[in-house]
Amino acid sequence: MSNEKLLEPKENDNVDCHLQQIGMGSLICRAAQLSGSYSTNEVNPTACFNCDAGKIYRDIGCNAVLPKIRVLRHSGGISVYTENLFCKIRKRETTLEFCKTCGLVTAETTRQVISIARGLF
Repeated sequence: MSNEKLLEPKENDNVDCHLQQIGMGSLICRAAQLSGSYSTNEVNPTACFNCDAGKIYRDIGCNAVLPKIRVLRHSGGISVYTENLFCKIRKRETTLEFCKTCGLVTAETTRQVISIARGLF
């Protein structure tokens, strides 16, 4: 993904992702590789809306994908590059297309039970 053909999210479009973090007025990507003087982990809703890891999380409900992402800051904003997507369940690289057919996604009810159980401790 690079910024040339990114779709802008509408005001009510979901841009959630399991790798997002809010930090001091910024949207932070925890998957962003911080190496080099122009790299950053600060992203924007447009980057999150177009990211395949976010699409997998929102559309399929899977939080097992771990992307290798580079976010580079420049005078015109940021450029986001997804180098690969790694599935921690299958322990191999994956794609959005494969994830749409995967039967290993944790069910929403299971995810809720896990969340409630964590809250008890």
